[in-house]
Amino acid sequence: MKKIFLIITIFLITFNFQSLTKADDIRDFQIEGISIGDSALDFFSESKIIKNKNDYYKNKKFTDVEIDKVGELYDTISFNYKTGDNNYKIESISGAIFYKYNIKDCFKKRDEIVKEISDVFENTKPKNSGKIKHTGDKSGKSTLSNIEFNFKNGDLIMLSCYDWSKKMPYTDHLAISFRTKKLKDFINSNPY
Repeated sequence: MKKIFLIITIFLITFNFQSLTKADDIRDFQIEGISIGDSALDFFSESKIIKNKNDYYKNKKFTDVEIDKVGELYDTISFNYKTGDNNYKIESISGAIFYKYNIKDCFKKRDEIVKEISDVFENTKPKNSGKIKHTGDKSGKSTLSNIEFNFKNGDLIMLSCYDWSKKMPYTDHLAISFRTKKLKDFINSNPY
């Protein structure tokens, strides 16, 4: 199946409109050439995958991997695979663009992307969670703002602006995430 490229740059959002009208699920999108359902081994060595694993989850059903500077568009990408899967089949893929102390540009870019996705998926309306405190910052000064597109099959596209307190060791960023229903249900079960 012909893949649809979701290309997001700092200055321009470009969709491959030739195939976009054929989009029927999130597996048609790519981040740095990687799609849900792909084997991470097609893009990274097993040693690189293992070296970049995160230990975010107490529940070990899935494993998260984050790799810096994979391509030109994103500062980092991350993906999840089912723990123990020797093929490292990707169940979610995310790309992050950093906005160091410039959260207003993050919101502007996120809103542009939301409009583009809304134009493509007319029957899937965006849901805005508003600004919520990030649970990773005990001071309560860091926030997260999500806009989600929930599909009938349970899959999810989520666009998130992370506004970290200056005391946190993280950079403000926009995350564009594609999750299968399996991964969405796992995250919603609070595996942390």
